[in-house]
Amino acid sequence: ESLVPEKGLIRDIYNYYCQTAFYCSPIMGMATAMSLVETLFGRRVQTDNGCRVNDYNVVLAATGSGKENCQKTITRIMQAASALHMILPSGVQSGNGLLTALSEQPCSLWIKDEFGAYLEAVFGKKKNPHKEDVGRLLLELYNLSDSYFSGNAHSSGSKCQIEQPHLSLLGLSTAGGLANNLDYSVIEGGSMSRMSWWIVTERPRMQNVKIVPVPDWLAFKVRSWVEYQPEEGLPPRPQPATIPLSPEAQERLEAHKLAIVKKQESESSMVSALWTRTAHRTLKFALCSFCSRIAGPQEISTFNGVGISLEDVEWGIKLSNWLTRSAVDFACVTAVDHDQAKAELTILDFVNKTNDWVSTKLIQKNRKLQKNTIVSAMLKLEREGKIEVARKSYGQKEKISLRRAQKP
Repeated sequence: ESLVPEKGLIRDIYNYYCQTAFYCSPIMGMATAMSLVETLFGRRVQTDNGCRVNDYNVVLAATGSGKENCQKTITRIMQAASALHMILPSGVQSGNGLLTALSEQPCSLWIKDEFGAYLEAVFGKKKNPHKEDVGRLLLELYNLSDSYFSGNAHSSGSKCQIEQPHLSLLGLSTAGGLANNLDYSVIEGGSMSRMSWWIVTERPRMQNVKIVPVPDWLAFKVRSWVEYQPEEGLPPRPQPATIPLSPEAQERLEAHKLAIVKKQESESSMVSALWTRTAHRTLKFALCSFCSRIAGPQEISTFNGVGISLEDVEWGIKLSNWLTRSAVDFACVTAVDHDQAKAELTILDFVNKTNDWVSTKLIQKNRKLQKNTIVSAMLKLEREGKIEVARKSYGQKEKISLRRAQKP
């Protein structure tokens, strides 16, 4: 709740959710607000390095927690703003169906209830070929929001080419329904790192609500973004307005990236994979923060050139880090990290054959394991008292040696 902005469009949408939700959750309210603004700002703004704001949001909450309020809030607001055309049909039956809908409306939000059950047909043991194709396209489209999707080749020719496809997702599911379809291959393949995981761990509070129409001023704010088109962004090739970062914001973002890279050096492959897109998501959130706090798109052509501020980036860091930690916690209790387990067995195999010290470099070379996986396994075994670790510094490098824990 402390991460909800004090003012701006994100706060306005969040407040409307809270007014109308029978079961009110700050986490679901923020997931709702972020999903909607990421759609509204799509193909309209970008950072100076081409970053767009498309994202895949997944809400995990227990049955009876009021997940349907997320969908109702967005539908009411978009209906009041005459923008229902930006919401994709819920029942996407195939990859071709997704592409056809997206080619007609390149900037869209897909709201999917029972998302965990849907993923069973995408990643589960009983895969549906048509829906499996949707999973592949979600991976591919995520990185093409500033580029071009070349479409599919059929016997009748090429179809569904899309200029700068901007697809946002709001998936709603129970944790158990998703955990059954989550394994190491899904995480390692990058599917999970492309999603923002809004995990509700406390039962949302129930409140008495009445039907509250969307305020005219909120509908006007949303409609102004729907209708906004940068001067250079004439169809068919949009050219979004470029929002630069202040020098302080850029410096903070670079420090954030380096901190994540440093963290990944001692994490397992699974955990490291989940942190991969955190810095990029931070930039997406910072851009959303800027667009949300200005009065509307009419200010974009008049602002003084210092767009994304240090405060925007700090907020983006807090939110993206929190979401990644939630994903890590969830993955660690639902999926088995095969590389981590293999590294642990390998280390024990080496140290149990000798009383001498064994270098991690030798283990890495012989068993073809990644360094970060070995370091993560080593730290775990050291905490469990199974091995001893010796470290020696050589300039900027460090030599690490292991041996079996000596009996006292």
